[in-house]
Amino acid sequence: MLLYFDINYIVLIKNKITVLITLLYLYLKIIKKFFFLQIYGKILFKKNNFSIYKFTHQVKIFN
Repeated sequence: MLLYFDINYIVLIKNKITVLITLLYLYLKIIKKFFFLQIYGKILFKKNNFSIYKFTHQVKIFN
């Protein structure tokens, strides 16, 4: 049985290195349970050095 769903989360980011660390952390944390089909992010808000990103993972679960 396969289940498909999207995981959305919003991250406040100070710089691009933080983006990579955050993505890597979440990826390693979640990959034990899920298989990622697609990962994409978009900037919702940007001011000075801060950005708010919305990341979406399209996920497939093997049951």
